[in-house]
Amino acid sequence: MTIIFSYNRPDLLKKVIEQCPEKPIVIDDGSDFDPMPFVGMCEFHRLRHKGKEQYFLNWQYAFKICAESTDDFFLFLPDDFLNVDHKTIEH
Repeated sequence: MTIIFSYNRPDLLKKVIEQCPEKPIVIDDGSDFDPMPFVGMCEFHRLRHKGKEQYFLNWQYAFKICAESTDDFFLFLPDDFLNVDHKTIEH
């Protein structure tokens, strides 16, 4: 499972999603862009923006998603981390 953390960078987010070999989960920290273009590309979760001091709450949310899954591999990425070699990471 790939989880991408994002905040107000839809162009970079789209590039990262396009590089994922499977449909990723996006944890969005209350961005103000329209999420509709991403609906078919990922599982999109928009949370309420809590500021830098409480950014860890987004990680707790992501860990809950991971705990509820049957996956045994988890990759966490920011929305500006491009050119990830998924094949090398997963093996």
